[in-house]
Amino acid sequence: MDTEIGDAGRAPQEEPPLEGAPPPSGSNDAELEELRRVRRALGKMNQGIENIQHQMKYFNSNVVQTTQLLDLWVRVLSQATHNQGFLLSEDWQGGSMDTARHSGLVERDARRRQEAERQARELELRREQELAEARERERLRAEQHAAMAEAAGTNAPGARP
Repeated sequence: MDTEIGDAGRAPQEEPPLEGAPPPSGSNDAELEELRRVRRALGKMNQGIENIQHQMKYFNSNVVQTTQLLDLWVRVLSQATHNQGFLLSEDWQGGSMDTARHSGLVERDARRRQEAERQARELELRREQELAEARERERLRAEQHAAMAEAAGTNAPGARP
């Protein structure tokens, strides 16, 4: 009779355990404990990732501050090099001479500007005079033509005296 029962009477075969997996436990408590350990491990990993995120934000903040300080230092160093160039230059005679030289340049520029303005005014006056003279010549020419036309009209045959 045992032969007639067939597959229905046999106990179901269990699948082989996965490699690296803990051996199958016979109770639900063991499985629950295993899940709790996995959950704790995942929680620790999550906490570790959050800590790394905070550390990366702190690191990024430090990098930004360091970049700003380096930029400031480069500007200070550049200005110091510029000042050193003045101090070591044999041509530089001090700030008071620079101020006097600057004042002289400003005065020279003002004189040049005034001269340019004066020349522009003179040119404008010359143009206006030439225009007025041209108008006067045109008016005289028109009067001469009118006088010639009038004279020609009185000398014409049949004209009245």
